[in-house]
Amino acid sequence: MERFFECDVNTNSRENMIEFLTNHYRYYTLNSWNRSSSYANNVKLYNLGLDSNDLDFAYKIICGDEILCYELYDDFNFIISQFKETYGYDIGFNGRSGGYLVLYYGEKVDGDVVVYPGRSIDSSDKEYFEDWSDGELKDRVELVKAFDNICDMIRDVFIDYLKNGEVIEQEEVVKSYMLTLN
Repeated sequence: MERFFECDVNTNSRENMIEFLTNHYRYYTLNSWNRSSSYANNVKLYNLGLDSNDLDFAYKIICGDEILCYELYDDFNFIISQFKETYGYDIGFNGRSGGYLVLYYGEKVDGDVVVYPGRSIDSSDKEYFEDWSDGELKDRVELVKAFDNICDMIRDVFIDYLKNGEVIEQEEVVKSYMLTLN
């Protein structure tokens, strides 16, 4: 797996851990109006390091309605559910076009994960972390690195579909109802 988002952090250095957390990309957890933000990664197609052929095909999959890729989204959801089960936090696509993966605050309650997508996770101000113990900082760095690793996994799965997926033609019958006045 290529490390595109995840990076090494010296967890023996308080300064390096705080630097990593405060400089990590952030995005709003709901909308900009509530000012709640969390750790995030920009996963817009043109930011994924794709060559021009893969990028063109990616736009057809994501933005078009000609090629449906339910398996791809099932794979994304499976990867995210494993993270959620392990860490008690959730990951979701956010932004107008779903171009950001955002880490959502959650906690385990009676064996289930309860997610609070409107809550901020931490702050980008260094002063925010002043009172944190080294152990708390290390735990948060490990969580954010695991989030970045999941983003890398999702990117890798997407690239695998672009390179190795097969487009097949399938006919679907759609039943619909119309309301009319007689």
